Amino acid sequence: LTEGDGFGEIALLQGGTRTATITVASADAEVLVMRRQEFESMLATMPAFAWGIWETATTREESGRA
Repeated sequence: LTEGDGFGEIALLQGGTRTATITVASADAEVLVMRRQEFESMLATMPAFAWGIWETATTREESGRA
């Protein structure tokens, strides 16, 4: 992944358990943690966020990288 990429959204969208794992390779990296309630609120109130999440999730599922 590169700066700005997300992970773990498939479990949030499908209601399952998160299977994504990340290893930080840089001492100055930052990770935003989002609870399901916050994620669902953003999906409902921010169309651009929702579109981007669904687009990413669809691409990952189609390529088998979910």
